[in-house]
Amino acid sequence: MNRLSRIQDQTVAALEYFGVEPAPDSVRGSGNGITFSFADREEALDALRNRTRFARGPLGILHGRVVGGVVTEFRSYRRDERHSLHVVLGKRGVFADLDRFNPYQNPLDLLKHGFLELMPHLLRVAFGRGPVSETD
Repeated sequence: MNRLSRIQDQTVAALEYFGVEPAPDSVRGSGNGITFSFADREEALDALRNRTRFARGPLGILHGRVVGGVVTEFRSYRRDERHSLHVVLGKRGVFADLDRFNPYQNPLDLLKHGFLELMPHLLRVAFGRGPVSETD
């Protein structure tokens, strides 16, 4: 495993907490998140498909370049956890990060995710003050 930032280490811990084990030595930092391979793909997908713990949807497009195009994404429901685990399955990989809000959880979290998490990133990109993708 490469040296990770604190938030990236927390992302790995969240994956393990939810039963989505990264394969040893596959974890790489990517922006505030990570890319990785599943230790056991079927076991990980079973955990992610648990509808009481995760919502599934199409919003992971901002991470599409990192994973070779988005297939689907999963976001954990925020209950006692401080963040929502966000896992994007792509054609060539898996990306995960932690978000403060789960846009699938309720309309208010959708707005908070859009305005408080995405908008600042998009403004930095638009005005040349931030990376265009997680790999920059």
